[in-house]
Amino acid sequence: STKYAQKIMLSKPYLTVTLALVVHKEDDRFDDFETASKLDTFTLCYFERREVARDYASFFTNVGLYGITDLETFFLNNQGDSLVLDAYLTSAERGSALSVHYPGYKVVNPLPYHMQNGLVFPIAKSDIWRRYVDNWIEFRSKDGTIDRFYSQWILGHEYRKKTRPWNVLDDLILHSPK
Repeated sequence: STKYAQKIMLSKPYLTVTLALVVHKEDDRFDDFETASKLDTFTLCYFERREVARDYASFFTNVGLYGITDLETFFLNNQGDSLVLDAYLTSAERGSALSVHYPGYKVVNPLPYHMQNGLVFPIAKSDIWRRYVDNWIEFRSKDGTIDRFYSQWILGHEYRKKTRPWNVLDDLILHSPK
């Protein structure tokens, strides 16, 4: 936003995520674009990024946007409240982590394509720090660190430390019993 642009700089993206909706598991209205686009009305809630929510909501005709300040507003909502929040806009990656914590929910993307968003680090207005962080991101992208973290923390794959392969010199000649 322009408010933040006056105070901070942003690093280059360290990860690109896909926008998606978190909805009740039984709710099939958002499983595909054809069904979701024909809804009379629904309320989409979002956390902080109104401009992103507006872009996403622009694909639907009768959608209401509702900003939330904490996740419980969505996950503990719909218990007799007058406001019904039908879907929570977030990244598919974050949504799948939330669906583990809230098993009654699922992640869907009703759009006909993937709408992506880059994740960046905010940096104090300093070219030196921005170059440092951008170089760190570049280095960690090339050495596989970011992919390994994504695989472990987002996809849930178990991290296994690489073992040294067996070789004749180290295992037979240098370490043979004397």
